[in-house]
Amino acid sequence: MLHYVPNIGFIIAAVPAILLTLIQLGAGTAALATAGYLIVDLMLGNVFETRLMGRRLGLSTLVVFLSLIFWGRLLGLIGMVLSVPFTMALKFA
Repeated sequence: MLHYVPNIGFIIAAVPAILLTLIQLGAGTAALATAGYLIVDLMLGNVFETRLMGRRLGLSTLVVFLSLIFWGRLLGLIGMVLSVPFTMALKFA
């Protein structure tokens, strides 16, 4: 669910899981979990979501990133979570 927040959501979601893996299973397994999170995030965030967002919503990657910064500064974490819907609302207004 946190992957919805562009660019930093996966980090927030991965940290507890990686820390738990480190505590329970050791450094080697935690490194594998970290690599798995990075690979999945790179594929989802940079390949699939970018293409879908560009085609379906008509927003460029730059606009999504700038809206994340703008809404995050304006409304904090809630603004980051809702940055794309807010930007789409402005686009249709």
